[in-house]
Amino acid sequence: MLAMGDDAAANLRVLVAEDEFFVGLMLAENLRDSGWEVVGPFASLDELMRAAAAERFDIAVLDVNLNGTMVFPALEAIALRGRPAILVTGYGAHAIQKGTKIEAVFAKPYDYAVLEAQIRKSTGRE
Repeated sequence: MLAMGDDAAANLRVLVAEDEFFVGLMLAENLRDSGWEVVGPFASLDELMRAAAAERFDIAVLDVNLNGTMVFPALEAIALRGRPAILVTGYGAHAIQKGTKIEAVFAKPYDYAVLEAQIRKSTGRE
């Protein structure tokens, strides 16, 4: 985990979608340990779509497949709000829909420190 030398990370809100309970719990805990607020985690596309439209967030970290449903409609909603998105997947790059606006794709299992660095970069909080 990267050390927080100042308030650059303060008030960062991360929207999280993950259908595997313990993976989502661990990600949320890591994000909070980094000093960030977590919105979610959401385990279904319906929940994610509602949150993407209604919640305040700065960046989204999304599992590509939520209980058999791909998250690409939510990516469009997130992009319309002008927010960056990072995808995590167990399917590889071929599972990513071409043309979607994403900052990065991480294959599961991923290194949290690398994900944290990407979140900082994507939100201008390096």
